Amino acid sequence: MGLQQFLANRKLEELATTDQLTGLLNRRAMGDILEKELSRASRNNGTFALILGDLDLFKKVNDTWGHDIGDEVLVETARRLGAQMRAQDALCRWGGEELLIMLPETGIEGALKAAEKLRRVMADTPIATSVHAIPQTISLGVACWHDGEDIDRVIHRADEGLYLAKEQGRNRVATLEQR
Repeated sequence: MGLQQFLANRKLEELATTDQLTGLLNRRAMGDILEKELSRASRNNGTFALILGDLDLFKKVNDTWGHDIGDEVLVETARRLGAQMRAQDALCRWGGEELLIMLPETGIEGALKAAEKLRRVMADTPIATSVHAIPQTISLGVACWHDGEDIDRVIHRADEGLYLAKEQGRNRVATLEQR
């Protein structure tokens, strides 16, 4: 295989695993990473945590400023959250304005601290867009993997935490985990 073919294959792989707007991993790529992390944690009696985040009142951004500005908010959100990640963490655009973060070798206390840091990085500074500085907050749900669980169950518990954060007023971190 020549260099051109190699580069073309790499580009195709990148397109298949990357969200085109934000440059984050896409849901499919994250699914592969989660399955590998589940296998690793199962083999090594390890753990990992998931944080599911959703931008608060994002529909209002799109309705008020338009989808192009909404896209700018999503891109800046991805940049801000990505800047807070450790090298071993994985961040993906889960769908729409939802983001999923996987933190290997992280228990509930560490995951809650990480989620609070992400919440603050969004809430503390409005997002500068091409038309207006837009305040944007995020709500986050946190769950840790427990031995024997499948990935869908952990994601479901993170989603329940996210729902609780929204229900409690948004711009917060919530979990149903025992501490």
